[in-house]
Amino acid sequence: MLKKFHVSGLAGFKLFDGDNGGGAGGRSEPDPIPYARFKEVNDLNTKLKTDIETAIREKGGLQTQLETLGNKSAADLQAATQRAENAEKNLTDTQLEALRLRVAVEKFGAVGLSVEDRLKGVTREELIADADRLLPVLDLKKSPGVPPGAGGSPTEPVDLSTKTPAEIRELRKKGKTVV
Repeated sequence: MLKKFHVSGLAGFKLFDGDNGGGAGGRSEPDPIPYARFKEVNDLNTKLKTDIETAIREKGGLQTQLETLGNKSAADLQAATQRAENAEKNLTDTQLEALRLRVAVEKFGAVGLSVEDRLKGVTREELIADADRLLPVLDLKKSPGVPPGAGGSPTEPVDLSTKTPAEIRELRKKGKTVV
């Protein structure tokens, strides 16, 4: 036996083929709907409601994940910016140190290695001006230079072609330069 239900408010709505739209023909009540079709429409409605609720829950979870990733990305960006700033500062410091060393060696020669940390300035011109101010104080012409050898006076090379092995040993004991 086929069950039929009366559904009010569906006038003009076709539920199945052959349906004349409910209230057609001047009737005040719609035609009865077969139970199978009513169940199919009701099940579809229930499934759609469930799908919508599931989609809303998933949307909330995805929004939470997006916020988490956004916060993580912001933290990563801040850390990367900090690393870049530190690297730039280190590069600038290294470049300044190299420039200071170059100017010191140009102005003071080998002594410049011990003087370079005393130079002040951040540009080449400032460093050269400071080195020029230090030159009269250090006066490299009056510096003692390289100390003499062990005998108290600079040693001169000895010609070995005329010496015997015993004489060469004796010269080495005295601290003479044997070439």
